[in-house]
Amino acid sequence: MTETKAEPKRKLPMRSVFAIVLALVAALAAPCGAEAYQSVDKYVSAGHGYLNASYLVIHETANPGASAYNHTLLWSRDDTYAVHHVMELDGSTVYNTVAENCLCWHVGNGNGYTIGIELAHATNAADFSKQWSEAVKWAGDELRAHGWDTSRLLSHYEAAQRWGGSDHTDPTGYFRQYGKTWADFKRAVANYLGSGYVAPIAPTDGNGGTVASTPTSTNDSSFGGTYRCTVSSLNVRSAPSLYGTVVASYGYGQTVNLDNWYCISNGYVWGRYTSYSGYTRYVAVGRPTGGYDPNDYLVRGGTGVSQARPASTGRSAGRYRIVVDALNVRSGAGIGYGVVASYYRGQTVNLDGTFVTSGGYVWGRYTSYSGHTRWIAVGTASGAVYAQRG
Repeated sequence: MTETKAEPKRKLPMRSVFAIVLALVAALAAPCGAEAYQSVDKYVSAGHGYLNASYLVIHETANPGASAYNHTLLWSRDDTYAVHHVMELDGSTVYNTVAENCLCWHVGNGNGYTIGIELAHATNAADFSKQWSEAVKWAGDELRAHGWDTSRLLSHYEAAQRWGGSDHTDPTGYFRQYGKTWADFKRAVANYLGSGYVAPIAPTDGNGGTVASTPTSTNDSSFGGTYRCTVSSLNVRSAPSLYGTVVASYGYGQTVNLDNWYCISNGYVWGRYTSYSGYTRYVAVGRPTGGYDPNDYLVRGGTGVSQARPASTGRSAGRYRIVVDALNVRSGAGIGYGVVASYYRGQTVNLDGTFVTSGGYVWGRYTSYSGHTRWIAVGTASGAVYAQRG
């Protein structure tokens, strides 16, 4: 057998030995929970506007067995509901699909405040166990990168409870399928961060399932009457709860006759009526403030109509350019409505020619790419201009 001649060993200079020792010490001092998942940039969308988030939301895809990679392909064809990140079935890879400073439509009214990650829905315990471990690390790393603790970590359910606009309850059902709860996840992330602090968690049934607040109903003859819708879209549900099935919706300016009954549930005052088909239906009138509020979704008769009325502004449909540094996009014509996006100086938006005054501002309307009606303040009723034609 022919042997190759070994190269003679050379002594390392002392400074090299010292550098190696330092590297070993640094490696040993590094956190034990170092990143194991692979982070891959596979951007599929520029999002739906600018985002400056302050919360992190955990989802699950509700698509059992479909890989995270398959979701990136889906979102590259239609980015309507693309989310910032998606984790593989076994937790091995996190695909970064939308930049974190770009708005995604993933939690209803909370879109303008949140970064989201979808966990691909594993179909066996082995994959789920691996994914769980890596999701805990990823969430902890993400929180640490933003300087946040677990008070900024929300499930989709918690985000829906906080901001509304969504009736999803994930990932509680997915976790429960494998004997885990959202409380377990949040506690694991806190332990990974080394804080031991677990922020308050939305109510559950003890098994990780969600519960709706118990409605307190009241018969009140002064409550019934004709109500006018003040928002672009108001869901009609089969029960007085965010968990009731959405069966229809009312649009801005439409009216509904509510009967002499209301209840408070999920942080809303719910009114009731009987549909033409004979079914009992429920709509959220507004938040339980103890009386009429100008930000109610439904206003009684003429009460409060002046809060949002057609404006004779001389403006017409067309492209408007933003002339202030930043201008909020809202879900309704009023400062009480949620901020869903922002425009900045020099950007343009096509308004449809509908203008209303509310709260001292003149509001213009447009339809977003998602099909939702959006509003911006084009100026004030006293004459200031925030967006001008052309």
